[in-house]
Amino acid sequence: MATYEDAVRLEEIVNAILEGEPESPEADNEYKEIIQRLVTENDEEVAQLAVRLHLSPSLEKLSAETRSRRDNMLTSTAFTKAMRRIKDILMARKRRDDRLIRKGDESSARPFAAEHAVLASTWTGASTPLERLTSVRTLLPIAQGAIEQLILSLEAHHHNGGPLLDERRDAIDNLRSLHLALGQLLVAADEGRLAEEYHEGLVAEAVRYGKRAARSLQSDPVPYALAGTVLAIMCACGFPTAGGFLADLAFSIRRPSAS
Repeated sequence: MATYEDAVRLEEIVNAILEGEPESPEADNEYKEIIQRLVTENDEEVAQLAVRLHLSPSLEKLSAETRSRRDNMLTSTAFTKAMRRIKDILMARKRRDDRLIRKGDESSARPFAAEHAVLASTWTGASTPLERLTSVRTLLPIAQGAIEQLILSLEAHHHNGGPLLDERRDAIDNLRSLHLALGQLLVAADEGRLAEEYHEGLVAEAVRYGKRAARSLQSDPVPYALAGTVLAIMCACGFPTAGGFLADLAFSIRRPSAS
C-alpha cells in the first residue's frame, strides 16, 4: 500500500533527475519500488493517476528522456497536478488512519476540549490561504536575513585570501537565487497573488534552491544547520516538499561530540 511519504519522496527523486543530478542505484531501487506501490494501490484513483504519469521504468531512462526532450511531460503542469491529487488522497487516508488509532486509545474517550485543538499547520505548515499569507509576511523576511548572513559567512573565507571551494560557490549561487525567490513571494503577497504562486513556479523554485544549497553545505555543519533552519521556515509557510527533505536533513546534521 502506498503512503503520502511515498508520493513526496517520488517527487523529490524525479525533481532531482530533472535538475540534472546523477542517478544512484539506491535511488533507482527506491524509485521503482514507489512506482510499483502506486500503480498497484488499492485506491483506484491513485492507481490510475500513477499509470497515467507514464514514468520511465528506471532513473537511467528518465534521465535520458529528460536530456533528449526538454518538453517532457514531467516538466509540465500535468505531473505536478497529478502528484498533488495523489498526495491529497493519501494524506486524507493518513489522517483517517491516525483518527482510528487514536480511537483505540482510552484517552481519546475523554471529552474533547477546544483548548487542546491542534491546527494542521503545526505539523504540515500553513495550509489555508490566510495562514500562508500571515506566515509568509512574518517569516520570510527572517529567512531572507538568515540567508544574507549565511552568504556573508561563506564569502568571508574567500575575502581572507583563501580559495572559494566549488561546493561553497554552488551554495552561494543557490542561496542568492533563493533570496530573490523569497523576495518575489513577498511581493506576490503584497499584490494579492500569493495563492497562485503556491500552485505555480515560485514556491517550487524556492524549495529547489533551498535543497540545492543545503546539499552543497552538507560537509560544513554550522552552515548546513542554518540552511536547514531556512528550509524549516519555508516548511512552516506550507511550501510543498520542504517538510519531506527536513527529516533526512535532521538526521544528517553533525552534532558535536561530548568532550
